[in-house]
Amino acid sequence: MFTEAKKKYCGLSSDGRLDIVGLEAVRGDWANCAKDVQEKVLELILKEKTPEKGAEKAAEYIKQYISDLRLRKVSYRDVVIWKSLTKPVEEYAVKAPHVEAAKLLLKEGWKLSMGDKVGYVITVGSGKLYEKAKPYFLTSYDKVDIEYYVANQVVPAASRILAMFDILEDKLLPPTKTKQLDRFSQ
Repeated sequence: MFTEAKKKYCGLSSDGRLDIVGLEAVRGDWANCAKDVQEKVLELILKEKTPEKGAEKAAEYIKQYISDLRLRKVSYRDVVIWKSLTKPVEEYAVKAPHVEAAKLLLKEGWKLSMGDKVGYVITVGSGKLYEKAKPYFLTSYDKVDIEYYVANQVVPAASRILAMFDILEDKLLPPTKTKQLDRFSQ
């Protein structure tokens, strides 16, 4: 299965394993929740007799996953984003989430150097993304901005694949309580 980009594709090997190239599922700078979701979507599509039926199953899987994520039934480890420092922290000119998390670690007395990986989460609050990034072990799961992960990790990773089957982002979100109540009142 090929996506819109040249170097992003997936295949199913003869032994049933997925061979994924370039997609979020194999990239280091995405949270495991996005990687796991994309891999499951690919598996459901490629292992189903008809890819369209697999895509429908995948869309249902995504809705359930998002519901579980919103209830924090997904492991805290799976929302941690890992990114490597490519230079000393003080040499970064831009304010990136992993750099700001690294600065917080330095304040706490940690020693960091080029090549170290920084694990961070995006927390609830106002401000720019880098201002909401916190080292994962200096905060708690209840402070994590779950809607950030839904909108910027899980849904984009799934929709990169499912868009090929005309299943767009709005079809991946589970119904809200309001929508469920509206359905019963008709």
